[in-house]
Amino acid sequence: MVRHVCDPSRVTSPNASAIAIRTILLDGTPHGIRIVDRLDWTGTCLVFGRADYPRAKARPELSRTGFYLLVGPDPSKPDRIRLYIGQGEQVRARLDEHLRKKEFWTAAYVITAKDDSLDRAHAAHLEARLVARARETGLAVLDNGNRPALTSLGEWGDIGMARFLDEALTTLGLLGISYFDQFAADPAQESALTQSETYYLRSTDGLIDCRGREDADGFLVFAESLGRRSRVKMTDSYGALRERLKAGGILVEHDADRLRLIRSHRFDSPSAAAAVMVAGSRSGLTAWKDKDNNTLKENQEKRSATAGANLLPEPATSARAASDLATPPVEAQES
Repeated sequence: MVRHVCDPSRVTSPNASAIAIRTILLDGTPHGIRIVDRLDWTGTCLVFGRADYPRAKARPELSRTGFYLLVGPDPSKPDRIRLYIGQGEQVRARLDEHLRKKEFWTAAYVITAKDDSLDRAHAAHLEARLVARARETGLAVLDNGNRPALTSLGEWGDIGMARFLDEALTTLGLLGISYFDQFAADPAQESALTQSETYYLRSTDGLIDCRGREDADGFLVFAESLGRRSRVKMTDSYGALRERLKAGGILVEHDADRLRLIRSHRFDSPSAAAAVMVAGSRSGLTAWKDKDNNTLKENQEKRSATAGANLLPEPATSARAASDLATPPVEAQES
């Protein structure tokens, strides 16, 4: 038997904020029925498409108490997502009803507890919090007609459900469900660290005054940003996007010369964000600048160079040291 001995100098220390999430592809495909959970979380998320519901309904998760999200394109605004948030003592019964009565949804995300520790009061509390967040952000068209009242579960219960919900939203974010991002509704809530990553797009004539930030999903332009009203030369795709934002009431008239974002909007890229707000063609990587006048491109290159330098091994001081870098120590034992 050969036992490998780990060289401590070659072990990467885990980030204290790192989260381990595991996914089971029940159909063996990334778009089939999936179970997503975390080792340090009592919750679990069952994900499936509408077409897969007849098979998914046999899953034990749907016999538990929990909350769920139904997601699909909005029939009247195809470029926007429609969202329904619900809860139930037995989620399956509610989903059966929605299959008959709600046509818009194409995917479902069901959150329950692995240890079946959620009860109806917990689920109703979580639903109320999610509906309130979705209304605040406006990142999806909310299908819920009611405004469920938020009922306290007592100090311990409120704290526990706040933690459970934070962990659920992290898991949902991994799956592309980011409609509850409170920062998108109110950038002032962002931490000092992220505020330092704010970028600006301004013109000398004062017609353009925008703030935003880059994130993993694109480029978020903050609410109350101002853009030029009169359109200059721009690509057809960005021009069409600009018109959709105006038609959807997201980009509205501010005065005779400017348009205003009434809520934060996430664009697919920095260039799309710049083009729409400038009303002309712009390279987002050079148009957006931080408070020190560094462009987004310059900061990306600096971060990349810094990260690359941290990965370089220390120079070998001897032939033996160089050999040690190439081959991990091995301790042979007779068995």
